[in-house]
Amino acid sequence: MNEMQTEEFLKRLQHLDDAVDTLNQHYSVKANILAGIIRGAATIVGAVLFVIVVSWLLKILGIIPGTEELTNIIKEAFYKVPN
Repeated sequence: MNEMQTEEFLKRLQHLDDAVDTLNQHYSVKANILAGIIRGAATIVGAVLFVIVVSWLLKILGIIPGTEELTNIIKEAFYKVPN
């Protein structure tokens, strides 16, 4: 290798090192854990909203009997909770 090729090789190697450092900062363990927690919470919230909407639609259509009683029990329990 001549001197010019060596310099070019070192420049590329430095560029790769910088790219690896950038990737390590963006994809650290803390970032992955935080992203996992956020995705998990979003999945739970989405599932709960889905169940609420489907239950509400079935209640309106009259497919599930007795949902009004369950709704009243939940409302009473909610209003009994201290502020």
